[in-house]
Amino acid sequence: MTIERQWIEIMKNEVPEAFADEMQFEPTSGFIDAQIKLMGLSEGMTWDQFLFRQFVLPVDAIVTRGATTVVLAFDDYALVPRAKAITQAKRRLACGEPLAYEEGDPFPDTPPSPWASAMANRTFKSAVVQWIVQNLPSKLGLVEREFTLLVDWKGDVLTRMTVVGRQVTVSCEPRQEPEGEADIKFARWSRRLPEGLAVDAIDGDFVPIALATHTPRVSILRYKVLGDKGRDYEWVDIDKLQAGMCCCLMSIAKLRGVTSHVWENWHVDCLIALIALSGTDYSRGTPQVGARKVWAMANRLVPILVEECFVNRRLVPEVAAERLFAEIYAGAFSKHCVSTSCFDAVMGSIKASKLSDRTKASLPSFGRAVCTIKNANFILEYWNGHRPDSMKPQYGFKDVDGRVVWDDE
Repeated sequence: MTIERQWIEIMKNEVPEAFADEMQFEPTSGFIDAQIKLMGLSEGMTWDQFLFRQFVLPVDAIVTRGATTVVLAFDDYALVPRAKAITQAKRRLACGEPLAYEEGDPFPDTPPSPWASAMANRTFKSAVVQWIVQNLPSKLGLVEREFTLLVDWKGDVLTRMTVVGRQVTVSCEPRQEPEGEADIKFARWSRRLPEGLAVDAIDGDFVPIALATHTPRVSILRYKVLGDKGRDYEWVDIDKLQAGMCCCLMSIAKLRGVTSHVWENWHVDCLIALIALSGTDYSRGTPQVGARKVWAMANRLVPILVEECFVNRRLVPEVAAERLFAEIYAGAFSKHCVSTSCFDAVMGSIKASKLSDRTKASLPSFGRAVCTIKNANFILEYWNGHRPDSMKPQYGFKDVDGRVVWDDE
């Protein structure tokens, strides 16, 4: 899953001490987002080179730091929420014509090109994962340490690879509490694995998911945010980020006098709600208003969230759409907005301004605003480790002739 990339920049700006070139503790365990690793095949690379670079080396890097148990997680498509189909359809369009490959076709001797088109075919992608799981044991002996690799992919079976020196023993065991997306598998595994977890995952959503799980001693390796120089990767210490973002939001709550209304972990709920408003795989975001502008208005948005929008840790869709969207667009278009009394007044004022017709046409309807708040409620459930049915009406998605769409369409 993805989030608006500016959110990681915002967090780094607010809590710079949470970001470092090296881990700030020795890990006892590791988690690798293997799904994103599938995309990293370069032109001219052989299958063995792909396996070594994208899967063996990341395992070696975490084991070398001290981890004795590492989880390699792929998506289980059968358990991915149906609402993900909206994002998946967009990605398939961007990749062009997918590779022609069907169940039972022979696995190619060399990786097909272009690789993005090959990865757009789920059947072929699953065949690649199957090949990786079958061939990985023969390469793990190159990591000359004792450790256990758990491959969490699909079905009811978890593959355990126990490595002692150059000897690799493969066994299978039941997969407990199976999940679909690797990101959500991380939420589950972070609670099961020993404290001191090193996570190799570049998708931005791993950071807020880690904040939501409240698991001590987690550090995530990801790309450095834009504007940084030097190394391409950095570690995010979730304990430090948790403490820093909590202080930041608590300062806003104290300044605006709303501390009596807060609940346990309210700061994470508010942060996730704001991230969801900026767009994710399960929400469209706020047109014309990016994450930086939303965060710049946090001193006004957080009190509204705490006092008016959240009930039992979930957003009230019509109330939140009315109050949050009116505040966001009145603030973002303050030079063009005469009235700030309600959603209709704000949008009417902006549409009566001298802004371009294109900008005016992109502004959200109230129906879209309500839909986005419903989407945010799905994300609040999903990232907190629950298993919501994305197609329930309260989450803002619907089925039209077998196709998943936003419920305001």
